[in-house]
Amino acid sequence: VGIVIIMIPTVLAMWMLVTMVQFGPELAGLCGLFLGGLGFLTLVNYMMCRHASFFMKIARGEQYSFREALRVEFRSESQTLLPLIFGVIVGIGLLMLVVPGVYVYLMMWPYLWIWADRQTPDRPVDAFPLSQELTKRNLSASLAITLLVFVGSFVGQAEIFTGSFIRLLKAVAYLKMSGQPVGGRRH
Repeated sequence: VGIVIIMIPTVLAMWMLVTMVQFGPELAGLCGLFLGGLGFLTLVNYMMCRHASFFMKIARGEQYSFREALRVEFRSESQTLLPLIFGVIVGIGLLMLVVPGVYVYLMMWPYLWIWADRQTPDRPVDAFPLSQELTKRNLSASLAITLLVFVGSFVGQAEIFTGSFIRLLKAVAYLKMSGQPVGGRRH
């Protein structure tokens, strides 16, 4: 549904560029690719933030509904650009020599869970140093989670079979690493 919502205005904008502004089809295609990519990144950021909040509720044993996992809230407090920033930092590190990207992932993977836990409501970027501090205190657990995620993404085609398990695993690991209770009553 999200892809369709993104593609309709993108195709409409490309059509308008070609017919009304007289852009060539190649230039209109590049503009459409840019607009579609921007829309897709925004959708992915909203979904990652929503899923982090949803899986935190499950890990804590709080009441939840599956509609919460599918609902997208277009409010500033329900979304952040942290997933995009994290992806760019890890990507640059991987392009440099692989090791810096793996190190950044290892040290900062809990950033989204810290954000979802609302420990950084005023400045979401503070989730990065807080995640690094949390990981340094729990380096062996962080390494184990990173290895499980790595193996899971190659063995089980991550998003299709193991995506939900990995997100729940990360939520539980974050709660344990930060000394918070896990589980409780199931509703």
